[in-house]
Amino acid sequence: MNIRKPTASTLPPLAPFLQRSLVAYIAVRERKGDEPSLSEVASELGKSKGHANRCMRELVLAGCLLKMPPPVRHAPYRVTPIGRRCAAKAVANG
Repeated sequence: MNIRKPTASTLPPLAPFLQRSLVAYIAVRERKGDEPSLSEVASELGKSKGHANRCMRELVLAGCLLKMPPPVRHAPYRVTPIGRRCAAKAVANG
């Protein structure tokens, strides 16, 4: 079985609001040193907690975030390698 590593051309196409959400999630994570909560991501985006929740679910479907099992309440998501590449591409493109 030949599994290729995702490259810039094979990254999932993300809508601009999802790119902003992913970049905000990673920015809060780096600043805080831990996985951020939805309310922290929402305040970084300047949007509601419901908007942040919808964005996080879409990013899970795109493969950029990984949903953690139910006992993890304070930090339910983790950034995947694909998510890091998507965020880097979004920052590079402005």
